Amino acid sequence: MSSWWDEATRRRPVSPLLTAPTQGIDSPVVQQVVLATTLKEGLECGGELTIASGLISVTSTKHAIDTEADAATDNLAGAYSGSEGRLLFIHPVSDARTIVVKHNDVAEGVDGTRFWMTDDADVSLDDLDDGMLLIYRADLDTATGGWQEIARGGHAPGGGGMEQHANEWHNPDVALASDLTDHAAAADPHTGYQKESEKGAASGYAGLDASSKVIKNPASASAIPIAYGIPTASAAGKLAEGWHPQIASGDLHTEYVQESLFQPQVLARVSLRG
Repeated sequence: MSSWWDEATRRRPVSPLLTAPTQGIDSPVVQQVVLATTLKEGLECGGELTIASGLISVTSTKHAIDTEADAATDNLAGAYSGSEGRLLFIHPVSDARTIVVKHNDVAEGVDGTRFWMTDDADVSLDDLDDGMLLIYRADLDTATGGWQEIARGGHAPGGGGMEQHANEWHNPDVALASDLTDHAAAADPHTGYQKESEKGAASGYAGLDASSKVIKNPASASAIPIAYGIPTASAAGKLAEGWHPQIASGDLHTEYVQESLFQPQVLARVSLRG
């Protein structure tokens, strides 16, 4: 009988690396020594791998990556030997060489080997303390499989556009709280716009009433006649007489003869012939 089987207890022996479970109390635990050994060895360093035509073949969980022919920079487009749930941590072998991990690279990458970044962009690992943790998913890349990024170590989170100051990452294109405070306190931070306080004020802009009508008169508006002025009505809703020359002269109909110039009896005798 194989040593893997205990004839007395009619069960496989518990691995010396694991604690024996108590029946009905403990959750199931791994009891096969061979499986426990595989898990242990799988987390060990696999040493250095050199890129060949954009690809590597992983043998363990952790690998230092070197460029092909010791080039200053090289693209890493894929990694062979992926299987569902397998973890992989990679980092550059030297500060002097940059590893560009390509996102879904169809040029050099091969089906089942490509990398998928959280920000859908390539990542440059250019320092020895840069690293990336990935997990293999068989359902990626139209079910041909691929490596999905989990985290980055030592490198700017979220991809390009980041800078490091005092061990803190920030995007220089994003305003900090102090910048926003200074901006709000500025007298006029948007010179191309007019402030709300300038509505209805000198050199400002006109406001609208509830009916969306302008409630401010233009600069040339006037209740009394002025050169090039725009007439405005008085409080009674009437224009001043000076705005109309006939009103000012007292005769609105200069093309007619005023009846007041004739005697009533004369007008009565006048007849028109057809």
